[in-house]
Amino acid sequence: MNKLLNKTLLLVILLFFMIVNISAHASDPVIINDSNNSYPLGLNFDYFEDKSTTLSFEDILSQEINKQFIGHEKKIVNFGKTKSAFWFRFNILNKMSSPQKLLLESSWPLYDKINLFIQTESGNFTEKKYGNLSLFNQMGIFAI
Repeated sequence: MNKLLNKTLLLVILLFFMIVNISAHASDPVIINDSNNSYPLGLNFDYFEDKSTTLSFEDILSQEINKQFIGHEKKIVNFGKTKSAFWFRFNILNKMSSPQKLLLESSWPLYDKINLFIQTESGNFTEKKYGNLSLFNQMGIFAI
């Protein structure tokens, strides 16, 4: 199993809400409102490439790694084929008049592993696991 994981593309999304101000976070927030139904993230996130694929979530939160995040400068996200793990972070500024369920999606459906870390109002993080190596019935995705 480790050999398989070492050979697969890992994508880890680190989601920071506007609840906590991360001083090294340079990208503008994604502003969600009632007038839009799609929010491309290409120009609104920072990323870090973990070529070793060994860093933990706690490692990513460290000041040393925090300083190494780079603002993405293109509308389309494409890092090519790689064995690296990518960590993404972005802020969401919610200006919607009422609560809505939103979908975070990628145009590439073949990621083996996606770990989504969501910061709660208390400042803690919850983790959701997605990707081809995850069991669908454990992902929290339901048909409408």
